Order: sequence, then structure tokens, then C-alpha cells
Amino acid sequence: MNSYFKTFSLLILSFAAFYFYSCNKEVEFAFDKNDLIDTPWGIPQIIEPGMGDIDLSAPTIFYSDGHMTIGSDYIDFWSIRDSRTILIEQAGELWFVIRLNPDTLYVEKTKYPGGTFIVKCMYFPMDDYY
Repeated sequence: MNSYFKTFSLLILSFAAFYFYSCNKEVEFAFDKNDLIDTPWGIPQIIEPGMGDIDLSAPTIFYSDGHMTIGSDYIDFWSIRDSRTILIEQAGELWFVIRLNPDTLYVEKTKYPGGTFIVKCMYFPMDDYY
């Protein structure tokens, strides 16, 4: 009975260690975050409108410390949810990244939670921002 207890305890401990390791592991983003961060993205070009309000303020800037600005007066926080999705926390939006490179940010936005489709749009860098 004692060996079963030791085996069971070791199994539980191994599972717990694996679980905590996987929870703390940073999600790997499918794109180069350097293309996203500190780029002043201009007014979004609407590809497919959906339900809900579309913020046409510019620039949208993602910062490496996890905050972002949209236009001159809106501040929010962002985080990577999975390999292609960004959570915009206070706005309650998920941005599914279709394409990201130095010249294009192409996203599909949905409400979070709920998943209501907001818009599919493309952002391009503002050349004359800085």
C-alpha cells in the first residue's frame, strides 16, 4: 500500500508541475511582435462591416509594456491570447490577426466575451506621425 501511495503522490506532483509550467509559459505569437509594437497604425480601412461601433480614431499604437493608445485620448491594455489573437481588455475585443508585417495589420474584431462580429479591417502605418 505504501508504494502505491508514493507512486500516486509522484504522479500527482508531476501533473501539478506540468500544469503550472504550461500556465506560466508565454503564448507564442505567430507573427513578429516587433511589427506590431510602437508602430503608429492609421485609420482602419473597413473590409467587412459587422455589428457594433467601429472606432476610426488614429493612430493606434501598441506598446511593449502592454498598454495601447487609440487616437489621442483612449488608453487600453492588450495581451496575446493565442498564436493569432490579441485581447483588447477594456474595450472587450478580440482581434484575430489575419496578417501582420511592417506595412499591414489586417484583423477581424469580435466582442469578448460573446463573439459578436464587429469588423474586418486593415491598418497601415502613418508615415508622417513622428
